[in-house]
Amino acid sequence: SLEFFEPQIVDGVKRARLPPEEVAKGAKLWEFSLVAYLVGKRLPGRSVKDILAKIWGKVGRFSIHIVENGVFIVKFEQGQARYWVLDNGPWDVWGYHLVLRKWSLGMPLNLGGCKTLPVWVKLMGVPLQYWTKIGLSYIASVLGRPLYMDTSTTNRYALSYARVCVEMDASISFPPYITLDLGDGNTMEIGVEYPWRPASCSLCQVFEHSNRNCPRATNRVWMPKLDVLALRKPEDAEGQSLWADLIHCANRFRNVPWLVLGDFNVTRKGILKTPKVAAAPVTTASTPNETPLSTSVANPGATDVDAGLSHHPQHSPIDGDSLSFISLVPETQCAPSPKATAKVSTSSSWSDDFAAKAEALARVVENQEVFNSALSQRVVVNTPLSPRSRTDSPGPNDQGSSRKKKKKGQLVWNVSGLNIPSKRREVAHFIFTNKISLFALLETKVRESIVEHVVKSICRDWHFCSNHNFSLSGRIVIMWDSSQLIFVPVFVNDQAIHGRIILPNSQKIYVSFIYGLCASSGRKQLWEDIIFCSNRFKKSPWTLLGDFNVTRFSDEHSHNHRVTKAMQDFNLAIRSAELEDLKSTGLNFTWNNMRSGPNAISKKLDRALGNWQWFKHFGDSYAHTYNPGISDHSPLSIQLMQQVQSSGRPFKFLNYWAEHPYFMKIVRQEWDNSYEGSPLRRIQLKLKSFKSQLR
Repeated sequence: SLEFFEPQIVDGVKRARLPPEEVAKGAKLWEFSLVAYLVGKRLPGRSVKDILAKIWGKVGRFSIHIVENGVFIVKFEQGQARYWVLDNGPWDVWGYHLVLRKWSLGMPLNLGGCKTLPVWVKLMGVPLQYWTKIGLSYIASVLGRPLYMDTSTTNRYALSYARVCVEMDASISFPPYITLDLGDGNTMEIGVEYPWRPASCSLCQVFEHSNRNCPRATNRVWMPKLDVLALRKPEDAEGQSLWADLIHCANRFRNVPWLVLGDFNVTRKGILKTPKVAAAPVTTASTPNETPLSTSVANPGATDVDAGLSHHPQHSPIDGDSLSFISLVPETQCAPSPKATAKVSTSSSWSDDFAAKAEALARVVENQEVFNSALSQRVVVNTPLSPRSRTDSPGPNDQGSSRKKKKKGQLVWNVSGLNIPSKRREVAHFIFTNKISLFALLETKVRESIVEHVVKSICRDWHFCSNHNFSLSGRIVIMWDSSQLIFVPVFVNDQAIHGRIILPNSQKIYVSFIYGLCASSGRKQLWEDIIFCSNRFKKSPWTLLGDFNVTRFSDEHSHNHRVTKAMQDFNLAIRSAELEDLKSTGLNFTWNNMRSGPNAISKKLDRALGNWQWFKHFGDSYAHTYNPGISDHSPLSIQLMQQVQSSGRPFKFLNYWAEHPYFMKIVRQEWDNSYEGSPLRRIQLKLKSFKSQLR
């Protein structure tokens, strides 16, 4: 129970004051604590604790205490565990940055009171002679107060950049480079990259908000000058005033669709009509953001990402201009084939532009040959002859009142032995039921000579590619619906196919389908490839999904909770590539040994990862694990949830409408209408139709 202590009275006001020894005793309880700020997301404390327990639980015990939404106190039992967490950052929770600070007396527990904040930065191209604790401290001091380095920098694991944590002030900017004086009269620039840059306000000198959202800032809003299109005066025979106004508006609206309606009191040939008393011209302009897809594109854009891949000597890069890749064949088999023609369905009205684009892209690379110096083989295009039509797909410009738009998913499934027709039928049914537009099959065990037959038996008109040239059994086969997206492989080996996806809205993302080898020694090459690709894809959204054949955490094994060397290598590669697990739903374990009782073993071998840009653009995307069905592995899909511009004003239901005598009649009439789709979808359509009647 609490006790009563007589308060102090100063100038007639009561004050509470503790003895210094009591304050020190209370502070000692929190001496090994960290203040954690979850930036950009509000998550319940229990979810945060479960995630951090997987990552930090192996180094020491800790407890999490909630301060407010997004702010937590992480209390460690030992100081060594706290220092390990600080030295091995940065840390993410579901792709959202977790800012960590040592707790100290008088420290504010919210971002609004923080004038300084620890920020992880990359120092690019540091000379070797400065790669010391003192040298990096001098360089990082230009940005702020250096705190610590990560493990990779401390051990000089990768010398391309040094990653350090710097306590930066909210009043200063984030410079893109640091000027280093070499001491001999010369200088050089050290590049600075910020994987995460907090919003800061130079006026308030805090990190809680930016200058744009600062309440103290003077908001300057551009207001267009009102252009009054006055009526022509009768004595103004030529209408010079009106024409000048129209020319002025034409310059103002030249970048948007513009329509002028009204009575001009003159014909095109200049013959004056009888003046009318009231005739006001009307101008309308569509929303500038509604930009249609181009219908004639010859090149989707070879980026520096694809060019950079050619520097990796051990794998087969595909040139950025080659837009479809099916298989690698010997050089003697590179004669033009009739199968190298692409036709895209245009029966769906919304996808006409995108289908025309896909067809134009396919024509550009028809029979295009790309020489691979390492293997002396070539890549040929192999696309189906008659893609199927899709008439029930929503258009890319369809926007409802919701602020989130769900796109069709990407899926990977380890299905061993697709030579069996029943398995192929099951896969086809799964794709159709879940509306998958991009599908990767792992461990197919299908020979290259029959892979086309197998794919056509699943989805007859889909495009596909495989890595048969690196694996005789075809470890990875990728299929995609060309009327929904374009998939361009850019980097292929025996354990992965890395490619670029062009969505119907012309957005480009990178996807890697992984099937790791069973031997841990063989997977080391895969980890190097992932780190290599992370440097090429760091400026674009990138996700990896597939069977990595290794767990990441100790609780991802149903029996053995030991952390192995293979797991440590996997986590080191993830940290080096700056990846993080996507939010997941469905089953926890993705593989089982098909046994029951005490001999049953389950593991989480399949997972989905994303880089910083992925979480920035698709922060609400998630990975879903289905029931395994015909395989010992569960299918894994990614559902893209992208923020879209809200259109229209929100609908508000007024209670007194229900008292109208025709209200129930309208409800009954709309509810008797039949719609197709799931039960929830049918209810949504009925409510939407009912809303139009109320308006």
